[in-house]
Amino acid sequence: MKYSHKNTGNRNNEQSGTFSGKENFRKVKQKEFPENNNSSFEKLITGIAETELHGDIDVDSAWNNVFSRINYPVRTLRNKRAATVSFMRIAAAIFLAVSLGALIYYFGISNPYGKIVVSTENTEPNREVILPDGSRVWLNHDSRLIYPAGFGSKSRTVKLTGEGFFEVVKGNDKPFSVDAGKAIITVTGTSFNVITSNDSGEVEVFVNDGNVVVSGDGFESIMLDPGYVGITGKNTITRSFNTNRNYLAWRTGLLVYENTRLYDVFSDLKRVYGISVNTADSSIYEKTLTATFDRESQETIIRIICTTFNLSYVKEGNRFLLSSK
Repeated sequence: MKYSHKNTGNRNNEQSGTFSGKENFRKVKQKEFPENNNSSFEKLITGIAETELHGDIDVDSAWNNVFSRINYPVRTLRNKRAATVSFMRIAAAIFLAVSLGALIYYFGISNPYGKIVVSTENTEPNREVILPDGSRVWLNHDSRLIYPAGFGSKSRTVKLTGEGFFEVVKGNDKPFSVDAGKAIITVTGTSFNVITSNDSGEVEVFVNDGNVVVSGDGFESIMLDPGYVGITGKNTITRSFNTNRNYLAWRTGLLVYENTRLYDVFSDLKRVYGISVNTADSSIYEKTLTATFDRESQETIIRIICTTFNLSYVKEGNRFLLSSK
């Protein structure tokens, strides 16, 4: 499928009014997250470090001064103050050097304008991030969002690892793009969910409202309508209507089941809570559950299931092992 787009950087594409998924994929990748464009930021950091660390401080002289104050009696209050000031200046210089090192390590120098990283741990789902343009992102557990410090000034592109739900505000002439690794998701103003690596290792996109365009290096762009899920393959993308009412339960906290197999329930609990529920008795997976859980804790849900089906469980970290009594 071709997606209508005006590409001012390529006359042939401008005349035809189309572009391939591969072209859009590479354009976003190269423009927003360059790998070797670090000279400006390096010079900036080096300049700051040299100014702060070597401007007016003679470290050897200052240390000799401090040791001389320690070895000989200090006779005047003025000398005490001088020694204290010198020591504090040295301590400040060392602290600045360490802080700059940490800053470079954390933010990296691959982007001359810096980047902002927000991540969640395994036990921290549903963390909200408000972007400079007003768009909102919720991160599921074990996820990471990266966006340029200058986000929104020229474009609106973020990089996602894991799972995130996006509510994007309209940005006039600036489309909003999500770099999901194997695919690029482009929208103007909508809400949608992105998994960068599902159980099969593929990118999965669910549209809650509006429309999104999914582009990849090996397939043509495809547009997804509300209610549809797109899953990338090796050289293609499949599109199907979502039938899982609990698809966004990790975001809403609401799980609703009507004669649902425990196998499917356990799959939902993995996405929502980051836990693994297993059993050595395969017949347990086939039992069906009718229940509603509204922001219940993971262990409360496991206990209710066990009480309902006369089961017992053993917990080891984030793993639950169920068995018949």
